[in-house]
Amino acid sequence: FEMDGSIAPSTLPIDEKSQKKFLAWYQMTKGIEINKSIDLFHNFKEGYRGVLAINDIQKSEELVRVERCNCLGSKSEDSSKEEWEKMIENQGIAFFKNKSLTTEDLHLTPGCFTVLRLLHEWDKGLDSKFYHYLSILPKNHRILVEWGESELSYLKGTSAEPLSLVDNLEKQFETFEKFAKNHPKLWSQSVVTKEKFSKALNWVRSRGFTVDGEPYMIPCADMFNHNPGNQSALFEHISDDLNDAYVMRATKPIKAGNEIFSSFGQLSNSHLLNSYGFILSSNPFDSIILPSKILMDACKTSFLKITMMEGTTESEESWKKRIEMVGSCLEAPLSEKNNFILTKYDMLPEAVTDVIQTVLFSEDPLLVYGTLVKALGLKLNSYKQFDEMASNETDSIILAKALIREESLFIKDLKSQLMQECLMMEEDLESSSNDEKKSNNQNK
Repeated sequence: FEMDGSIAPSTLPIDEKSQKKFLAWYQMTKGIEINKSIDLFHNFKEGYRGVLAINDIQKSEELVRVERCNCLGSKSEDSSKEEWEKMIENQGIAFFKNKSLTTEDLHLTPGCFTVLRLLHEWDKGLDSKFYHYLSILPKNHRILVEWGESELSYLKGTSAEPLSLVDNLEKQFETFEKFAKNHPKLWSQSVVTKEKFSKALNWVRSRGFTVDGEPYMIPCADMFNHNPGNQSALFEHISDDLNDAYVMRATKPIKAGNEIFSSFGQLSNSHLLNSYGFILSSNPFDSIILPSKILMDACKTSFLKITMMEGTTESEESWKKRIEMVGSCLEAPLSEKNNFILTKYDMLPEAVTDVIQTVLFSEDPLLVYGTLVKALGLKLNSYKQFDEMASNETDSIILAKALIREESLFIKDLKSQLMQECLMMEEDLESSSNDEKKSNNQNK
């Protein structure tokens, strides 16, 4: 959770006063249980907050249990139930009737109804059952949907760039404004601001647990930090005749003094940044995007080099004819909008080598690897360059630089491996050639 020496705002320590009020609330609330062997608000010496085992914990022990009635979701109920259902019905959305949900005209996703519910609770202030829970949620933490246009430009060339183009905060907020205007009993004007809407969207996306296709805000369960390589807590939904609860359970024995980690999934850094607002160093599930245009530019360089060595004239014209010829042979069209995904567990996908082999009419691994090395070099040059001496860096600059650093390390590592392979193949070819010469001389 460190970002170039800074701590991710989502894991900053929570002030003692808010902690005490939250813990007092949970103790008074029926249906929330916290294992006495954990510290939910531990401040580590590195400066971040997480969940600590203060006593040894056995495998399968429940760490946290929260009944559904204490979770915040689209189906949470209070005195506004009638008005809430009226709002849903008035918008023509059969959200609670298991019918087809169409939100295209409203620019809302199903998850947004949890956002609207959260805003309703936030608006109630001290009268909300969830007031002390909402009070401990991070206010300074941001995800991509909250970045401005100039900030999003920092992500140029990264695998987070296309993700940043998906959300349309403006249209979603406009829809919320219409809802609030038609249903003032659910939201007062004080909560109908873009800042509060985007913050609520942040909290639901970065802290919500998806259950039966929709997000729920689950107090206590969302305090565990993400570490897929050292996970020791697993989220479960227990639903039967006697229970309807959410549990964080120990997946292995945990020694006192160790942090207890959850896992948000096998997510790349771009997805972590988009949904959770942080970057993991040396993320084993990281990936990069290799645009089709960059790959084809590298193929063109190899093609022109080959034609030059063959003494062929009109190389540019030959290249155009080659692309027209092979276009129909490829599974995916060579559009500039197409991207190839390279992951740490599949650094050389077959789709990439297929394109190179098809375009260059060659299966020579030395040519294929050499072309991909060129493409990776072009990819490295596509990232935004930052002034390393800049002071007063914002969270967006710190995160963008961290993402670019991690992706660049991935690319350099792959590039180094490919160059090593090329070197070994050249040495093998030279050795074979020398052996052939020796054999010919002996025959003479």
